[in-house]
This record gives sequence, structure tokens and C-alpha cells, in this order.
Amino acid sequence: MNKQGTMVERYEGLPPRNEMVPTFAFKVSPVKEGTLFAAAVGIVLFDYVIAARHIHPGHAPYDRKTINWFDRGAVRWHNRVLGTLSYWMEVAAIITPGIVTIHARGLSRELAEDMWVYVETFAMSSALNISIKTLAHRSVPLLYSGLYPALDAKASSHRSFYSGHTAQMTNALVANAVMSRLRGNRKAWPWTLAVIGTLAVSFARVGAGRHFYSDVAAGAVAGGLVGSLVPLLHPSQARH
Repeated sequence: MNKQGTMVERYEGLPPRNEMVPTFAFKVSPVKEGTLFAAAVGIVLFDYVIAARHIHPGHAPYDRKTINWFDRGAVRWHNRVLGTLSYWMEVAAIITPGIVTIHARGLSRELAEDMWVYVETFAMSSALNISIKTLAHRSVPLLYSGLYPALDAKASSHRSFYSGHTAQMTNALVANAVMSRLRGNRKAWPWTLAVIGTLAVSFARVGAGRHFYSDVAAGAVAGGLVGSLVPLLHPSQARH
């Protein structure tokens, strides 16, 4: 009650109108972020343009007996529809964090900073994936089936380990879940979406004959690590 005897409502847990609530924000350095992004893009371009020339075809016919017991069963899958579906899954997963961030931040400085961190996460995941693919030089399961011998001449057919689609799907959705959590979202749906998306794209890539079981498992681990560590280890601050 005020001095005039008028009742004044009090809302427990709400700050006074003149008090600004701190908001989580990333500390983004254009020089540092730009350098990391440029380095990641350079690695990807190097692997696709230059290193790909040194990836030579294998020795057809491919012998299934040379495959480890865990991955051998993946040779029987070769569904083209699942292959096409996996590409659209990856695109949807990459777009999702942007939509969620725009909804949470609106058109603000924090939106731009969040998107910078997300793009950096995606770029680093891509650079790591293509580098390991080139070094591992593992042939895809389709070549062991003997149904598509023409694939032997393509460099991409010898970059099976680890699955880039699975890595990017997991990377995008885990980064979305971590960044949503940092912004104060305590709901479980971002993590549930990350698990479902990872399982779905893993099934599609194996079903399409493009990857072995170990390829998608390693892709999920690698994508999850990059998607969580980059936002968590990034400098942050509380901005009013």
C-alpha cells in the first residue's frame, strides 16, 4: 500500500521495471572468427581440389572378407531413395539452428554473434571431416556389392570414413541444443531432436550403401564433440 492508501500489486520473482535483466552473449572477435573460418574453408578446398587428385581407385572386384566383422553386414544395403533423403535431412538440420536462433534472439546483435559461432562450428566440423576422409581413404560399401563398378573411379567413393552427413547432422543439432541451453532454454526437445536426427540420417546413409556402421558411429561422435565444444569453449559474457 502506498502513501495515498492505494493497494499496489507485487509480482514475486519479477525484476523492477527499471532493472535490466542480463542476457547471455558470445564474445565475437571479427579477426579471430574470420581467421578460423578462412582456415577451415581453406582446408576443405585443399582436400576437395588438390588432395582428391591423389585418391586412386581401388582394386576391383572388392572382397567382402577384407571387411571387419562389425561392418560386413552394411554391404547388403543399396537403397537410392534413402541416399536422396539423407541429403535433405542434412540440409534441414543445417537450417534448423538458424531458425531457432532467429526466433530466440530476434533481429539483434546477439543474433549475429550466435550465427557467427554456429557458422564457425559448421566450418570446423567440415574441415575435420574432409581431412580424416582423405587420410582414411576407405571405400564405400557399394563397391563391395559389385552392383556399381563405375563408382570406383570417383574420389568420393573412397571417402567413406567417417560419415559427413551424420557428422554435420549431429554437429548442427547438438550445437543448437547447447546454444539454446546457454540462452536459458531448459526444455528437452533440442536434445531429443538431436538424437532422433542422428539416428535417422545414420540409418539413411547405411541404407543407401554409402557408409559402414562404424562410419556413422564415428560421425556422430565427431559431430557431437565439435557441436558442443565450440560453443562451450567460446568466450562469453552477460550483456544487459
